[in-house]
Amino acid sequence: MTSPSEPAELPPGRRGLILLTVEEDAEVAGEYHELLLAEGIEAELHIEHAASFGSRSSVYPAGAPFVYALFVPAPRAEAAAAALIESGWDGRRSAFSRGRSRLDPSFVLRGALLALLAGAALAAALIALRPE
Repeated sequence: MTSPSEPAELPPGRRGLILLTVEEDAEVAGEYHELLLAEGIEAELHIEHAASFGSRSSVYPAGAPFVYALFVPAPRAEAAAAALIESGWDGRRSAFSRGRSRLDPSFVLRGALLALLAGAALAAALIALRPE
């Protein structure tokens, strides 16, 4: 068993790594990871719970329950970003750019419909149970 003080067990930030991008698509994240390794840039790809990166929850299917976080050493962040940009990456289209998740419109509509149905059911129950 390893102790939390061993380097592999410390969180990325405590090991000098910073978050470069978060992707919902495993294939895309894997391609970015392989590209950085091929460029000689140390990179770590972590599978994370989506709720820890935004307002999504895996309890209600509003999107992917997991995301792929790509970490790089802080001193190499600019080189890593440049390599990804050269390959077509646009940081503005990452899964949770600037800390905000992309909200799926179907999630909003399902939530509104659920609230409407719950309200109608409550009204029907109150009408049926009112004293005469």
